Amino acid sequence: MDLRLSDEQKMVQKTIRKFVENELIPLENEVLRNEMAGKPSLPEGTLKDLQEKAKKLGFGASIPRRNLAGQT
Repeated sequence: MDLRLSDEQKMVQKTIRKFVENELIPLENEVLRNEMAGKPSLPEGTLKDLQEKAKKLGFGASIPRRNLAGQT
C-alpha cells in the first residue's frame, strides 16, 4: 500500500499551511488576549475577512461562527 501523498494532496497541504502561517498564526496573541478578557476571539470583521480568504481557497466551510472558548 502506497501511503505517500498525491501531488494534489501535497498542493492542498501546502495551501493550508501557507494560509495558517500567513493569516491565522499572526492573530494568535490577539485571540488569546480577547478570550482571557472574556471577549469574542476576533472582531466580526476580522472573522469575515478570514472566512472570505478561506472561501477563495476552497475552504470556506472550515471556519465556525463561534470563538474558540465556545461562546456564540
